[in-house]
Amino acid sequence: MGLDNFAFCTFDVFVALSQHTFIHLVGDPYRGYIHGKAYNDVVEGSTGITLYQNYITPDYVKEISEKMDVYTSYEGISQEELQELQTFFKILAEHGAGLVGSW
Repeated sequence: MGLDNFAFCTFDVFVALSQHTFIHLVGDPYRGYIHGKAYNDVVEGSTGITLYQNYITPDYVKEISEKMDVYTSYEGISQEELQELQTFFKILAEHGAGLVGSW
């Protein structure tokens, strides 16, 4: 069974997400979720924060966004996918969204 992470947010986050192109991310970022299992190694490796949590607070989402933003590449993920993942977390952080884990 896999891990999905859903944005815990208001409608404005979905509007902001819809204004970006996400063609490489696994999940449905336009609906506010990613397959966390596919990205946990990248997120945890670059930030020290695991996606395997019931709830990730907005403060931790912001920390993830800030720490991941310095990377231009990361082993095991394409540059395009990394950029989209960074955009996903940046949008959530800008809108004060948390993440709910489901597995």
